[in-house]
Amino acid sequence: MVDMGGRRQTLLLMLLLMAVWAGDADAEPPPDYFGQGLQHYERGEYEQAIQMFRAGHAAEGHPAYLFNIAQAQRLAGQLEEALASYRAYLAAAPMAENRAEVEQHVAALERQVALAGLLHQAREGQRLLQQGKTEQGLHLLAQAEVRAAQANIDAADRAELSYAYGRALLQAGRTEEAIAVLRRACALSPQDGQMRLDLAVALQRAGDAAAALQTVRQARALALSPQEQHLAAQTAAAARKQMVQDRLTIDASVGLAFDSNVLQGNRETIAGRFTGGTRSGPADSQMRPTLRGVLQDIVTQYRTPVPPRSEPNLPLTLSLDVSGRAVGNRRVSLWAEYHFVQILMTLPRALTESDHDIYNFQEHRAGLRLRSEPLRRLRLAARAQGVANFSGLQRFAPFQGGLLGGLDVMVQETAWLRSRLSLSHEYRASFDRSVWTYVNECGQQMSETDTIFDGHRTTLALSHELRRSWFRGRLGYQFRSDRSGVLEIDLPYRIQNPINPREELVLGCYHYQAPLSYDGHEGHLGAQAELPWQLEASARVLYEYRAFHGEYGALFRPRRDGLPAQTLGYAPRRDHRVSLEVSVARALPVGFSLELTYSLVKNLSSVANGIDNRSYDKHVVALWGAWAF
Repeated sequence: MVDMGGRRQTLLLMLLLMAVWAGDADAEPPPDYFGQGLQHYERGEYEQAIQMFRAGHAAEGHPAYLFNIAQAQRLAGQLEEALASYRAYLAAAPMAENRAEVEQHVAALERQVALAGLLHQAREGQRLLQQGKTEQGLHLLAQAEVRAAQANIDAADRAELSYAYGRALLQAGRTEEAIAVLRRACALSPQDGQMRLDLAVALQRAGDAAAALQTVRQARALALSPQEQHLAAQTAAAARKQMVQDRLTIDASVGLAFDSNVLQGNRETIAGRFTGGTRSGPADSQMRPTLRGVLQDIVTQYRTPVPPRSEPNLPLTLSLDVSGRAVGNRRVSLWAEYHFVQILMTLPRALTESDHDIYNFQEHRAGLRLRSEPLRRLRLAARAQGVANFSGLQRFAPFQGGLLGGLDVMVQETAWLRSRLSLSHEYRASFDRSVWTYVNECGQQMSETDTIFDGHRTTLALSHELRRSWFRGRLGYQFRSDRSGVLEIDLPYRIQNPINPREELVLGCYHYQAPLSYDGHEGHLGAQAELPWQLEASARVLYEYRAFHGEYGALFRPRRDGLPAQTLGYAPRRDHRVSLEVSVARALPVGFSLELTYSLVKNLSSVANGIDNRSYDKHVVALWGAWAF
């Protein structure tokens, strides 16, 4: 408390006043504003002291009253008012003896006022976050951190504001941004264990297990509460597990499904010939007309589409994926990978219209993948794999082998948007290179070989993914160019023997040609959302347009004299495929999970004739159990 510039000045001022009163004995002495204000001040009655000092300043105009007002306002917590009063005092008494002391008070109050405004802004941001207004709340917290860096406030206070913003980012799922902000907080307050612990949590979530473990050790060396010690132990255990997973990952699953049409899918059955397995014998014709206008009937029966053929089964799928880091670190690493899948048709032959053994499928893929993260938001991967697959179970036989090379690029544009680009090329060749010759029912010598399935497949895929805390959306496009041979099938044309109706006569054969090469364009839109009870639901809609090279058609080759050869309906094949996929999954302890899926595929094709109909519907309901490490 400064009493009018010091006790001596006060005494001098009081003596002058007393001299004035002595000159006028009849005059009433003026109120003792200073004395009364000082009494209130010493009793901690700051509001009353301020009132008395203000009255004194109004009556006497002495600048020291302004200083006393500022002192009382500062102690009363009226920071902005005290700052204004100190500045008014310096303006009124620029040569005051206590100017250095006042300037220290002004600097301290400027920091406190700035900090109070920033804390109010931070609390408002947190209130918006609690109301679910994430972007608005994060914006206010970000502004508070920027203003704190510009203001002249203590490093510890700046650290608290950065820490509040970092925690909000972490809770919003914006992990990379949270790491950067929490690092700033730790740099400003290096002895705060709680800040370092939250930084460790963010690093662990971001996949930087080594840095997370090191940061946990630093946090444990500082003061942590029992609850924080427990969180530190959990984070350290998760980081150690992640360090193992950074070198080894295992995914295994088993699924049992009902498939309404196992004949069609990514591997087609064309005119009775399955294109996804090694040959099992010549196809059989179902065209058995009676004798009437034979030439007209040959054409009519070909042009009359057969109904789409479908057969159900209960496929059981077993899959295993294992990958391990051979050399490298988090930035650049070389991984060895292995993939296995086995599809088993579980319905016995007695319950199906045809033998489904060839639809049993097994595939092995093994290779290397080079991963690189040259920038924080850019990830690259180059892969090379060898592929071998087999068909059949009772007649288990190798079908195809090949090589695949690819490049994958992932760009993280923002915390909630990422893009992926994938380019791959696969060469495949049949293991059985022999040519199988036989005499068909028309008496013609025919040949068949699996080498028609040799080919090249180039795939280019681009997708954009929106990632929020509980929702993910994806929009993607894929181009696929598949180059392989032409499937040729001979189907006999039979009629009933007019002399002996129990016999059939083969008048000729349809030589059917089905080009397998195509260019496909696919677009898809998908969404994934978290639900209550730890459920996760997803849905995806796909549309694909396939343009096949060459034309589908048949040539009728007569067996008997008198019937001419005829060319029948050659036309290009164009397919429109629409798919819908929905699923519900739930994570279980120890890395297990359950998933229920349903998919619908509807293929509309321009090929529909008496031998083959490429239009079909397919429904699949599957229950999956999986384990991931």
